[in-house]
Amino acid sequence: MNAEIGAKAEFELKDIAPVIEEILLSGGEFRFFPRGRSMLPLIRQGVDSVLLVPMDDAVNRFDILLYKRDNGMYVMHRIYKISDDGTYVMCGDNQTVYENGIRKEQLIGKVRAVYRKNKELRMDSVSQKFYMLLWRTKFVRGCCLFVYRAFRKIGSLFRVSK
Repeated sequence: MNAEIGAKAEFELKDIAPVIEEILLSGGEFRFFPRGRSMLPLIRQGVDSVLLVPMDDAVNRFDILLYKRDNGMYVMHRIYKISDDGTYVMCGDNQTVYENGIRKEQLIGKVRAVYRKNKELRMDSVSQKFYMLLWRTKFVRGCCLFVYRAFRKIGSLFRVSK
C-alpha cells in the first residue's frame, strides 16, 4: 500500500502519524510535503516532497529519518553518528547543534527520495553522495550557513517593498 498527500492538503504530522506508521509497517511507502527549515538547502518547505520508506536494519550514517522525540514532536533529520550504545546523533542540514540519544524505537521511516517539481533526487545517488561529502562536517556546514545567511540578509536590505 502506498500513500501520497497532495501539496494543497494541510495537516499536522502528529494527527496522521499513526496512519503513516501503519502504512510503513505494512511495507508501504508514504510521500508528503514536510514543513520546516531544518533540512535546507536539501528540502524546501512548500516546494519539495519526500518519500518515506519502512525502517530496515540497514540504517546508515547520513540517512534522513523521521522520528518522534520524547516530547511528542515529529522531526526529520539526518544521522550524523551512531553511538556505541546504539542510539543516534541527529542534526538537520540547516543546523549546527546535534541532538543526542535518539533510540531505535523512536524511528518511524527513512527518506528514500526528495521530489522537487516531480524530479526525483534519490538519497543513494552520486549527486547526494557529493552533497554529503561537502556538507557532512560541522565546520564546513557552519561556514556555508554563515555565508548563506549573510547573503540573504544583505539581499533583504536591497529589496524594494511595495
